Amino acid sequence: MKKIRIYIVMLLLSTVTVSCFEENEFIIPEDFTWVGFKSSSIMVDEASGSGVSAEILISSRPLSSPVTINYTVSSDDASEGVDYNLPAGSGSTTIPAGSASVEVTLIESVINNSEIAGRRTVLFTITDAGGYTIGGPDGEYGPELTVTIAEDDFNTYGYTSFEEPEVSPLGIYNVPEAGTPEGTSLPNHPGENPVDYVSVGGELGFDLYYTEGDEGGSDDIHLGVIDITDLDDGVGAFYDGSQGYVSEDCDGELNLEFDEITLDPGMTILRVDIGFYFTTGSSFEDDDYFTAVWRTEDGDEELFEITGGYGDGGDEVFSPSGESIIGKWTTISGYPENMKTGKLVIIFRTSSGGEFVYFDKIAIVGF
Repeated sequence: MKKIRIYIVMLLLSTVTVSCFEENEFIIPEDFTWVGFKSSSIMVDEASGSGVSAEILISSRPLSSPVTINYTVSSDDASEGVDYNLPAGSGSTTIPAGSASVEVTLIESVINNSEIAGRRTVLFTITDAGGYTIGGPDGEYGPELTVTIAEDDFNTYGYTSFEEPEVSPLGIYNVPEAGTPEGTSLPNHPGENPVDYVSVGGELGFDLYYTEGDEGGSDDIHLGVIDITDLDDGVGAFYDGSQGYVSEDCDGELNLEFDEITLDPGMTILRVDIGFYFTTGSSFEDDDYFTAVWRTEDGDEELFEITGGYGDGGDEVFSPSGESIIGKWTTISGYPENMKTGKLVIIFRTSSGGEFVYFDKIAIVGF
């Protein structure tokens, strides 16, 4: 009887051992490996006309046999043949044997059309992965990828390259002497550069306001609309056309205020572009700054600030992202969040010295 009991116990232990072994063998079978997109979103500029590719991963070792991945393409605001072109064989790709990923062309090319439609999105969704789980754990490497097509066509609400005002052959302007009230509107002086301009329906009009610095006004400085580019370390040419706006050593703060712009209701994006050229022969100090604001009935919204200072190579001027932009034409853009009827104001402050800055090709666009 004892021997029989021993045999039964040994048999039971053997069964448990085999069961545990078999369970461990299949605790993470290949069929439970997940498949998903490496990234969840990609943005492409409409004007680029480029294609869009993405990587699909499988979370196991390289495959012993190929796996076919099927996906759908959908959009609420973009149309194939109008906004983008799909490649031949779209909707299916294969991870080849010996690999753990595949690069798939989702969009053959975006179409640079003239329609103003705003940003559009195209959604790619994996629907079948040959029996593998679709989407990784914790929301990573998911089954969906969104391609955003960024609009490049805009309505123009206001524009100037300072071509309309009549300039002075002398290229100078006399700023008021010390004691001028803060925020004084500067008038045009006969025979000098125009600092103000009344629009005749083409380019934007503008007014210049002045607050003096520590040393009061300056005589015979280059200020206002001008057609001379070789004032200081020659610019060579204006950004657009043959004229631009210049400021040199105003010793104080100048506010260049443009005409009010009436905007369409329900706008989705508003962008302000300003072309700058800061000359290399200037002396931009740390307390020099150039700020653009969008002024509405609610007040001023800062769009960006450009700062002066001393860099490794001497005097520098830095864009909002910290890039040196001295000695070249650079367009800086700002995006007002308060898309109400308003006006652009450029505020620039320079101390006594020899700071030269040009403005040109200013546009207020959106849709």
